[in-house]
Amino acid sequence: MNAARVHQLAWFKPVNPRAPCLQNDLNLNRVLIPGIEDVEHYLSCYKNLRFGWDLVSDLVQNGEPFPSIVDSDDNWLWRAYLYLQGYYDPSIAGAISITLASNRRTRDLLHALFVDKGTDMATVAKMSNIPIGIVFAYEKLFYNIMDRRTDTKFLAEIVYPDTRLVELFEPYMKEEAFGNLLQRMGFNSGTNELMYFMGQADNPFDLLHGHESANRLEALIMSQGYLYARSGFANQRSNAQMLHRSQALLTAAKQAGSDTEEQSAFQAVGSALYDEFSRIKRAEAEHRILEGREINKNRSKIIDAEVAVND
Repeated sequence: MNAARVHQLAWFKPVNPRAPCLQNDLNLNRVLIPGIEDVEHYLSCYKNLRFGWDLVSDLVQNGEPFPSIVDSDDNWLWRAYLYLQGYYDPSIAGAISITLASNRRTRDLLHALFVDKGTDMATVAKMSNIPIGIVFAYEKLFYNIMDRRTDTKFLAEIVYPDTRLVELFEPYMKEEAFGNLLQRMGFNSGTNELMYFMGQADNPFDLLHGHESANRLEALIMSQGYLYARSGFANQRSNAQMLHRSQALLTAAKQAGSDTEEQSAFQAVGSALYDEFSRIKRAEAEHRILEGREINKNRSKIIDAEVAVND
């Protein structure tokens, strides 16, 4: 369901007074904002990936009829509505079983496949080895994201709720949940790398020649190092490992001489990174020199004043 569809169906779901409200960082008076409750209700529905399941659950629990405005895209909501009233549906039952704690890794895989913009339902079903009906039902009811993958802001908040900056800090790989790491892998790299780390495929780069792998790794390190240098991390000693690695790689290339540099397909990236470091360090040095001159100038004035007093 996209934003427009959620907006249509949200009003069939009772307002939950305990749902997370829209936090107002500007401390505005809520009383003076007309319709603020409606805004909060819609946002709580739109940001809720299991909105479909919560909607039909509330309808059944409150004895409400299923909305007559549904279309073919809402078929899975209708089937879930019937399931909760005693009409067995193997696809709905299979989707519910994925929510069990024992199927956590299956959920992690599905969530990672859902955020890959290159996948469709058939691909997800094939890669996960799950019947396509169950995949459809689970996505529509419990993790509805594929209809909204064009909403880049929404997708980024799901994959990186605290932005990509979390990847810069040392304990990231140790402390981040495996499910989050897998999802970001699917989002950034696609299915080949994801299935390898799930243990369900071979290394997709096994067939690369050694020099080709080295060149790709060099390109990745140098491009990210250049990005970090331009983003204010050039002077950081900690939490900037990619920058330090690019510095080491650049130093090694410089020491190896021009022959080594000519063999690299990414010499321009290294030169750009070197120039960026030089620009930053040169600016620091010039600032310190000016400070030193100003201090010496003030000292001279003080000494001259003392001499004048003594005379």
